[in-house]
Amino acid sequence: MAGRVAIVLQGKVFTSFDTFSYAYRNDPAWDRGALVSFTGQAPRPWGVPLFFAMFSDDGSRAVGQWALGTLAWALLALSVAMFLRHRSARIAAMAAIVLLGLTRSVASWDFAILSESLSISLGVATLALFLWWLRTRALWPLVTMVVVAVWWMFTRLDMFVLAAPLGVALVWFVWRQRASGQPSSGRWRAAGAAAGVLVLLLAAGWSYAIGPKSVQTQVRWTADPTLSHERGLMMYRLRLSVFSDPQVLAAFQSELGMPGCAAVDQMVRTRQDWAIEEFARAVDTCPELRTWTDAHLTDLWSRYATTMPALFARQVMGSTGDSLTGAAYADVPALVPVPVEKMLFSKRFPLPITIAMLGLSLFLALFAGSRRLQPQLMMTGIAMAATALASVVLTVIVSSGEVWRFGIQETIAVRIAIIILLASALDSWLTSRHSAAPGKPS
Repeated sequence: MAGRVAIVLQGKVFTSFDTFSYAYRNDPAWDRGALVSFTGQAPRPWGVPLFFAMFSDDGSRAVGQWALGTLAWALLALSVAMFLRHRSARIAAMAAIVLLGLTRSVASWDFAILSESLSISLGVATLALFLWWLRTRALWPLVTMVVVAVWWMFTRLDMFVLAAPLGVALVWFVWRQRASGQPSSGRWRAAGAAAGVLVLLLAAGWSYAIGPKSVQTQVRWTADPTLSHERGLMMYRLRLSVFSDPQVLAAFQSELGMPGCAAVDQMVRTRQDWAIEEFARAVDTCPELRTWTDAHLTDLWSRYATTMPALFARQVMGSTGDSLTGAAYADVPALVPVPVEKMLFSKRFPLPITIAMLGLSLFLALFAGSRRLQPQLMMTGIAMAATALASVVLTVIVSSGEVWRFGIQETIAVRIAIIILLASALDSWLTSRHSAAPGKPS
């Protein structure tokens, strides 16, 4: 709490070029229509704009995000500790979770008037409530978890991917309860879990149904409303993934028949920033290139993947590594020592280091006997890590731009998974050592 209070007292609000598509601005020049819609008539899903609409200014919005984040991380620390038998393991796990929640790559988003803070905090809260329910099988964490998970799924259109294991876990519980022939109390728990699965499925269908309309509506809130969503994505991909990489550029021209353009080449050489609108105007000055881009608006990336799979995979893995580096947009105090934060969010070789950390934590969990002594905690960590890595790769493939921002939820989820696996390993090792001590049954 001392650390979180220091953050709220010293943090500075950050707004981006797309903040006005999440929160109303007191300026008619930024008003391009309603920001809250449950049918896709707004540029973003309703989860974040509806929350922001409860506050009158960005400062109070940041405090609201900070309060939710503080509650979520504290609840996660308690929920993980509930699974652990030994005091030293509980202290270590809670300290690691609290430390992660105080890093700038986590805490800074509470002061960014964007979607990332809520998508992180609600995801953490959903995990915490799931673990609480998994341990107690009580009704209140199940109901609260489903409500929070539905809200979480509407902070970003891709959040239902991260929420998928939650539904799988509930289905597995229902199946186990039915197969075991539990008494009436067990049947009621199974019925509650089944109802939760139904609600999550309906929410996923709702998100999927309004997604395309929301994406098209979002065009009015972009820097250049004349660019369609498809053409805007094409410009980002060409600017960031093709013209910035000489090997990829040569392959596109030789294998995919992309025409050259002197104006684009000049723009890329002279501008260090992305300047997507200027890049699009340069493309328009070359009729052959403009015609080629129009002909491949919907199939360019699939052709790239099938025609040059090795090059495509190399670029995807590079962008995946960039996504896993973490990012801090708002200015908040650095409460975690810099070497520790760099260790948690490595900027050098992020993908190999992340895979190595996951592999080591899983090995320690298996070696310590967590599969037998802490199976639920270990499986939760494995499922989180696998889902987060799959989600970040999918995000890199279907989008383009600030990948370190788009993948921040997955980046943090992987770190939480590592902590959970290490906590299960430590607790299992202590349990095994205690059981094997003299005078104790082994």
